[in-house]
Formats: sequence, C-alpha cells, structure tokens
Amino acid sequence: MAPLGMTPKERNMVVVLLAGAVLVVLNQTLLSPALPSIMQHLQVDATTVQWLTSAYALTEAVVIPLAAWFMGRFSTRQLYIGGMVLFGVGSLGGALLRDSGLNHFGLEIVAAFDVNPDLVGTALNGIPIYHSDDFEEKMQAYDVNIGVLTVPIEIAQKITDTMVAGGIKAVWNFTPFRIRVPEDIVVQNTSLYAHLAVMFNRLNFNEIR
Repeated sequence: MAPLGMTPKERNMVVVLLAGAVLVVLNQTLLSPALPSIMQHLQVDATTVQWLTSAYALTEAVVIPLAAWFMGRFSTRQLYIGGMVLFGVGSLGGALLRDSGLNHFGLEIVAAFDVNPDLVGTALNGIPIYHSDDFEEKMQAYDVNIGVLTVPIEIAQKITDTMVAGGIKAVWNFTPFRIRVPEDIVVQNTSLYAHLAVMFNRLNFNEIR
C-alpha cells in the first residue's frame, strides 16, 4: 500500500502543491523589501501596491493547483499522442508492436493488420490484430492518419493503395519497394536493406584505405 494511503500520482500532486505554496511565500518574502522602490518608480501609493501583491498571490494560489490538476489529468503522452496502424505482423512488424520506444515520440500503434489466420483475432503486446480486408471498416473506429508498412515486397503497393483508400495520410515504409502514392500523401522510406548496403560500402571503403 502506498504511504499515507496515496497513489504515486496523488503524492506527486501534493508535492507540486507544497512546492507552489513555498514559491508563493518566497515570492512575497522577496517582493516585500522591494515595495518602497516599486512604489517610487511606479508612483503609486501603498494601498494600490498592497492590492496588486494580494492579487498576484491569489492568482498563484489558483494557477498552481490548476496546473497540478492538468498534470494529473493529462500526461504528456495523452496530450501529444498520435495513433498509427501497422500492416504486416512478421518479424519486423512484431518487433515494432513490442517496442515501447515510440511512445517517447508521442506515437502509438493502436492496431495491426495481417492475412495470417494464426494471427488474425489475436493481440500482440495488447495491440489487436485484424484481417487486412477489414481495414477500411476498422478505420472508422480508430482516429489515425499514419500507416506503418512492413509487408512482403510483392504486396507493398497493394497494401499502400488499401491504406490510402482507407484514409491514411502518411506511410512509414519499411520495405525496399518504392511505393507510389498521391501527391498529398507523406511517405517516409526506412529500408533496413538500404542502410545495410550503405554500411557494407563504408566498411569496404575503410578496408581499401
């Protein structure tokens, strides 16, 4: 059981609130010695300055707890998350489904598609796997605009056409095939084979030298 009967999130919010209270007191402590100089430069009386400092303290007292509430209600991941779907749950596709690193960039694969009957209807790392033929129907349930392509090269263009027809606006292409898309569709090619070829070329060049 968590100390004081609080969850980690609740403890963090209490820490933020206490830190805010300390800042309010600290601000007032630093501000008070400067009040005479402020009054002289702004040409205001003590009543006006007192009213302004009270308003400032009240604003902090409201804003800091409100900020803490927003931090608890909406994490960075929830605010900036972008959903993606993946086609091709093979070795590479399966590895991407298991990879949690995408979350650090505000991205999450929310569904996967394949034609393998042993995979369809199952889930990998909590991500459901559907049949590729059901893509356009499932797109109505998922608010996504990015598709990840990890299918065999011979069906890369066909699956790309399916994604575009279903409403995908950007394709992250992991196949060596250079897919063709309409001009308004964004494509990012990430061919592991191409990078491997570059590595070998650089390796051979270094050996020649």
